[in-house]
Amino acid sequence: MLTAEELDMKVLHIEEMEGQISFGEDKFYQKYEPQIRRLTEKFMPPKDSDQSVRDNFKKNMEKYADYRTYLNFRMYERTENKNGEIKRNYVDDMAGLDSGGEGQNPKYVALLAGFAMLYMQQSNRDSKICLVLLDEAFSKMDKERSEVCLHYARQLGLQMIVCVPD
Repeated sequence: MLTAEELDMKVLHIEEMEGQISFGEDKFYQKYEPQIRRLTEKFMPPKDSDQSVRDNFKKNMEKYADYRTYLNFRMYERTENKNGEIKRNYVDDMAGLDSGGEGQNPKYVALLAGFAMLYMQQSNRDSKICLVLLDEAFSKMDKERSEVCLHYARQLGLQMIVCVPD
């Protein structure tokens, strides 16, 4: 539901409602009505409920609003040797074993990919800015690792302002 194309729609006939969803009238609501009703029942306590019931509903809502309840992320570096064998080196397993610069590379990959994903979601909207500001970027990385990160940012179409140490 969060990535539905219908969320990019604009209600053009009502000026003060531009970009808003009108329950019951728009395609998003019609498409996801059963799910919306289930969520409403799960998170909205009955009007006449006592404080303990409302607290329970609030606790339940906070649990489900936290992405860590239902998503698990693991990042890995994919390497391929001369024989074509592919190996996954999980970042969690490498933590503390690498130099500072080696440990920063996966963080920058995740950071830049996150910015790119956020900006790509704007493709049907008016704003087209893809700006990333990094202060003291790549401070622990050598020149080669920094260049790899900058090249990756360019491939993603990000506009960079980078402050780097000498």
